Amino acid sequence: MATETLADGTVVEYADDGSVLRQTSPDGSVYSGFDADGRAHHLEIPGSAGQPARSAAITYDGDHTIYTYTDRSIVTYDGSGAVLEERTADGSVYTRFDADGKPHHVDIPAKDGTPASSADIAYHGGDTVYTYADGTAVTFDSAGTIREEKTADGSEYTEFDAAGRPHHIEIPAGNGDPASSASIAYDNPYTIYTYADKTVLKFQTSNNELVSQTMPDGTVYTRFDASNRPQHVDVPPFAGKPATSADIAYGDGTVIYTYADGTVLTYDEATNELITQRTADGLVYSQFEDDKPRHVEIPPTDGRPATSADISYVDGHTVYAYADGSVVTYGADGTTVLSEKLPDGTVYSEFEGGKPHHVEMPAANGNAPTSADITYDGGNTIYTYPDDTVVTYGPDGTTILSERMPNGMVFTRFDAEGNPHHIEIPPIDGKPPTSADISYDGGNTIYTYPDRTVVTYGPDGSTVLSEKMPDGTVYSRFDADGNPQHVEIPAQDGRPATSAEITHDGGQATYTYPDGTRVTFDSASGELVKQQMPDNWTIFYTDGKPTSGSNSSSGETVTITSDGKGGSIWTYSDGGPKIWADADGKPYKEVANDWTFTTFDSQGRPIDGYLRDRDGSITTVHVDYDVNGAGDTKWIYTHDGETTTVIMNPDGVPLSQTNPNGVTFTYEVGMRELLEAIQKVSDQRDIINENLRAIGNQFLTIHGTLWRSPGSDHFHGHVDDFMNLSRSVASVLSEAVRRMQLSYNNYVDVEKSVLTTLTPIPVEGSSTTGYPVQSFDVPESYLNLGPGPAVNVPTRTTS
Repeated sequence: MATETLADGTVVEYADDGSVLRQTSPDGSVYSGFDADGRAHHLEIPGSAGQPARSAAITYDGDHTIYTYTDRSIVTYDGSGAVLEERTADGSVYTRFDADGKPHHVDIPAKDGTPASSADIAYHGGDTVYTYADGTAVTFDSAGTIREEKTADGSEYTEFDAAGRPHHIEIPAGNGDPASSASIAYDNPYTIYTYADKTVLKFQTSNNELVSQTMPDGTVYTRFDASNRPQHVDVPPFAGKPATSADIAYGDGTVIYTYADGTVLTYDEATNELITQRTADGLVYSQFEDDKPRHVEIPPTDGRPATSADISYVDGHTVYAYADGSVVTYGADGTTVLSEKLPDGTVYSEFEGGKPHHVEMPAANGNAPTSADITYDGGNTIYTYPDDTVVTYGPDGTTILSERMPNGMVFTRFDAEGNPHHIEIPPIDGKPPTSADISYDGGNTIYTYPDRTVVTYGPDGSTVLSEKMPDGTVYSRFDADGNPQHVEIPAQDGRPATSAEITHDGGQATYTYPDGTRVTFDSASGELVKQQMPDNWTIFYTDGKPTSGSNSSSGETVTITSDGKGGSIWTYSDGGPKIWADADGKPYKEVANDWTFTTFDSQGRPIDGYLRDRDGSITTVHVDYDVNGAGDTKWIYTHDGETTTVIMNPDGVPLSQTNPNGVTFTYEVGMRELLEAIQKVSDQRDIINENLRAIGNQFLTIHGTLWRSPGSDHFHGHVDDFMNLSRSVASVLSEAVRRMQLSYNNYVDVEKSVLTTLTPIPVEGSSTTGYPVQSFDVPESYLNLGPGPAVNVPTRTTS
């Protein structure tokens, strides 16, 4: 075997036949397997510069020489020895080699889901730059270490480690986002990007799948889909709000966040603009501008109907304008209420802790505008008005617990409709404190006092319809000043039921009774001023006590003095009777025509009396009233054991006389039919008057309750016309009865004068010529005073 060393140091070994057996290059590479044409078919390359030894099989295709290395790399050379192509073990193909044997292009096959790619290769100084088809450019230094990688969007990876992994990235501005940068760390199995704004992206290193995105505020997005869209977010505590989380879904161009508390936010996926926000209680905010809603839909809650509000922003404040006209204004923080204006114009303000401390109320329903300061005590809400009215509401803010009026009256026991059912009334104008239970019937309000006084108000709560006194007396037809114009008086103390029309003038109230009696009181003090009787007597009072009287027809007068025991003495002129009455106005003694009466019934009528004759003997008399149901009176006279009985009609006209011997005389005074006619006409007058009053009350109810419109103002005039006509009818009927009674009385007076011509029954030693026909009765209506003016019951002012 022969050996030849060439000038470059190559050593060639030949066989005995002169064929090449082996060729060793100066770098130690050994070619072998030479064919008959002297071409090597194998190459052994020794390790060097840290590279392991390797080998290659050499084949020939035309004038091309192909090296196939043990790592499956394949290098193809042309006939001149220039590299045409280099195919790496992973299938990458380098081409376009320059004179220095450097490739200028590479085609990279698809692998592990990564699509096929290609790159142009350039050389700058000692750096090699790969520019890929997608615009990515990777720069390697002379040692083959990656120095920089710039992606198509301008992002630039740097600070590569020995494993070729970048540790920094610079991201240019784009899509409205500013330029940014990130440091890159590796925590097996994750790659972690930490951006300058402290946003952190965590990727699965093996497949580059996004695992989580942590925002600067600590918000963490996870569960990314194939499009790198998160399906979940965890939100840390912020601005005093607790931590929360949300599941994220994607609709038709929308992104939907559903939070743990039930809040749902819907965004436009393309613009990331907020479309709607649904709160846990069903409120839906929409029409967002600059992340601020301009509208909200509010579902039914707590029995309240659904509603909505338009939202505006004025001078840093948030203003909700509701569909019903309510307007709520919030402060700059969007939660502190500054004012709340209700549809009726009421404005709440001075909110603290979400509670108002002041309210302004406009004029409404004829009430003047007002305001109130609002305080809170033990869960209750208290409104204090400028006039010192105080209304207390329960914990729900709507249930009224009490209402204290400026004069100290307190309403309590309010029902669900806000109507009180009790009132406590303090001492007022010298009157003692009292209280009343309040009930409601057919739109009317009824006050029942402890003394059983009952006052009924109309639907407006202030117009008095009737006042029933403890004794059953009922006042009605109250005028605008609260003064009654009619009274119904029940039967009491043996007196029959009656009624009176009441007029008010000059601070006095005058009661006119069906029999013509007129009683006048001082409205302020309630004391009697005067009393005018049907028989033309007028009694005058001072400080509520009778002092004098006169009869306009007969000219008689009466002087009233004290009896020294709290009572009074009535002395009539022209030899008239003298009557003693106690402090209650009840007679206890009467002297008339020398007769002395000492016993009286409950109506003040004499029952028993006596006459002392000149000889000292006594004649007694006993009186029985209404002995036959027709009002006739029986007078029983007794003298020396002998009895004479006289029957008289209600007008004092004698009907019969029975003497001691049993003989009975009758007096034919044909007046009974006229008297009956008077009674019938009087009865019918009362019935007509009552029916007219009932119709009038119905008209008042229609006007006050059932008909409230502009047309009802004209109806009010018709009601006044009807009431005036009713009073006219009552006046005409009463005048008719009065004239019939006057005719009857005139005839009776004639009969009495005839009676005096009859032969009387003599009484021995008597100073008179006969028995007294009738004693003078003190009018019961002014001895017992009768009903006084109505009690002025305070009315509640509705807040």
